[in-house]
Amino acid sequence: MKDIVFYTTQHCGLCEAAMDALLALPEAQGSRLRTIDVALDDDLMAAYGTRIPVVAVGEAELQAPFDQGTLQKWLQRFA
Repeated sequence: MKDIVFYTTQHCGLCEAAMDALLALPEAQGSRLRTIDVALDDDLMAAYGTRIPVVAVGEAELQAPFDQGTLQKWLQRFA
């Protein structure tokens, strides 16, 4: 089982759409999903604030913008 990390923040429409897309994909099933609000940490905000939403598996990251098809192909490769 892989860990999927989802970097996000509140009131982010792109983040909400990306989370919906992620949860709908069979490639995400059976994985542990951890969400991290980047606004709660200055270092994370500096690293991810302009790139969210970001999906990470290990060292691999997929940053916005992406659509469901791109996310699905990325998960097939890394998750």
